[in-house]
Amino acid sequence: MPLHPDVAGRNQRMLAAAVLRLMTGLHNWVDGGRVGQVQGADSEEMPLQLERVTRLFGLSSFERRVLLAAVAFEIDSTFASVCAAAHADDRMGYPTFLLMLSAFEDAHWDALSPSSPLRSWNLITLAQGETVASSRMRIDERMLHFLLGGQGENTRLAGVWQPVVASGVPLATSQEQVATRIAALLTPMEGTLPPVIEILGADSASRQAVAIAAAANCGLGLGRVVPHLLPGSASDHHGLARLLEREAVLEQRAIFVPMDDLEAAEGARTTPLSALLEAISAPVMLGAEAPVRVFGRETVLFELKKPTVCEQSNLWREALGSRASSLNGSLDRLSTHFNLSSEAIYRNSAMSIALSGEEPKDSGGGEDKLLADSLWNTCRTQSRVRLDKLAQRVEADAGWDDLILPASEMRVLRTIALQMQHRMRVHERWGFRGTGGRGMGLTAIFAGQSGTGKTTAAEVLAQELRLDLFRVDLSHTISKYIGETSRNLRQIFDAAEEAGAILLFDEADALFGKRSEVRDSHDRFANAEVSYLLQRLELYRGLAILATNMKQAIDQAFLRRVRFVVQFPFPDAAMREAIWRRALPAEAPTEAINFHALSLLSVTGANIRNIALNGAFLAAAEGTPIRMAHLLEAAHAEADKLERAVPESEIEGWV
Repeated sequence: MPLHPDVAGRNQRMLAAAVLRLMTGLHNWVDGGRVGQVQGADSEEMPLQLERVTRLFGLSSFERRVLLAAVAFEIDSTFASVCAAAHADDRMGYPTFLLMLSAFEDAHWDALSPSSPLRSWNLITLAQGETVASSRMRIDERMLHFLLGGQGENTRLAGVWQPVVASGVPLATSQEQVATRIAALLTPMEGTLPPVIEILGADSASRQAVAIAAAANCGLGLGRVVPHLLPGSASDHHGLARLLEREAVLEQRAIFVPMDDLEAAEGARTTPLSALLEAISAPVMLGAEAPVRVFGRETVLFELKKPTVCEQSNLWREALGSRASSLNGSLDRLSTHFNLSSEAIYRNSAMSIALSGEEPKDSGGGEDKLLADSLWNTCRTQSRVRLDKLAQRVEADAGWDDLILPASEMRVLRTIALQMQHRMRVHERWGFRGTGGRGMGLTAIFAGQSGTGKTTAAEVLAQELRLDLFRVDLSHTISKYIGETSRNLRQIFDAAEEAGAILLFDEADALFGKRSEVRDSHDRFANAEVSYLLQRLELYRGLAILATNMKQAIDQAFLRRVRFVVQFPFPDAAMREAIWRRALPAEAPTEAINFHALSLLSVTGANIRNIALNGAFLAAAEGTPIRMAHLLEAAHAEADKLERAVPESEIEGWV
């Protein structure tokens, strides 16, 4: 960053004085017949930025004076005539290594080599087509601005290199520990090429926050390389890598490469980045959702998990400050149902306080219900964004009264809701949580033919738990490309965990069918993808519902891992009558409806609701109440859609 104006002014005065001393020395050397050498001025106070560059790049006293001569040529117009006189050639009004080697004490030819700090770090450039010693020498523009105390920008790095500012949000303890372990690798032993450090996790903001913390542990800031802006040509990667390293040294920043943009692009786009990282000799941190390992360097992987439930609860309390004491058990519920990063917790806290008002409002029992509701709704709306792009959100407006099921199945559904509501107490406080995070979530199978209420039951649970419901069509999630199914599922589960969503997997038998005998690589990968899904279901913190109309096709090994199986039977006559009574709202005008006769029609609940709705439109078109004749016409239309006839025995007594 640029110096403070007062410090920059002092630095520029010191630099001008140093340039004047240099020019005076050269004048005296010329006037003395070029006998002897210009003595160093190490006893004089060195300009602040020049001293910093000397220290950062390990310059010798001679190399420092060479750099100062290059600065003098840029900032003092009279220096050209000094150089011409020193060269005894009016055409050479510029500094050269030949002049520096002749005039200055402690001169050494190593300063001219391509591996010297002056040239390897591009602190100076030499004109092409001349001998090295007599070449026109110029200071790199970025270095000139730096030595003058300004910011300056390397045009070749425009957009590619971006300083990162810490958000100020604290990390969870478990994530701080990851940052500490990473920091130990940012200072490798001399003479060894440091590894590429891959920080793996679902949340990009957390990956960057850990990189910031790791760099800070080493006394460094962080700079971000934007990989999709890298040039496609590999020929320039070595020079670009050196410029990036120089910028990191100047700004005292560690290098971080977020892979978010590249992960959504073509795989070939990683080629420029691979070439760049092979050319960089400095430590590099890379943030990605899954291992990349496409680089010709050793990699070390660090898995970054979201804060634990207890850590998230503590973060909520820290973020809310004094307002946390008015929320009773709300924070535990937030931590249990939503899986958020530190930044998301602080952001949602600030947003919810703004929406609910700065002053707490006691809703009775000492709880600020307005803030509690605002927190819950903010978490739902802000966390669903990623999942909205991956699955279909189902508007859940069904209640328990909308379910017509046997009493045993209703008890199981209520048990599922109760277990979801009391997970924090049982799993965290009572110690029932399994190893590796297993046990926090809940998986259930809803089995039954289409239209028997599986989706309605999922809506009821979502309504009861105040969570979003997302439908995932597994037949669309499965990809013909090897490995893509696992990637699709990983994205869905990662986004769903953050949102605390209920996942409804349609056509579960498409992926959970009996695993095939391995005959080729595709079979092997298909079975591996089933295993991956099983693993994610076990680790998922939320409620996952697998809907199927072919329960018998599901692998028994998988059925043993499911906590609940709810059978949705084809409705009998009593159930159908109850469904009919709910399908015709109390507000709807009806006339002479025979519910017993309607119950004889052997169809599912979904069919009944379609018939009732279509019959209502027929009545509305005629301007009459809904009558049995309207429902009969709608029943025939529904049967035609299903390509089946309506048995006369099932519509006896309708009209």
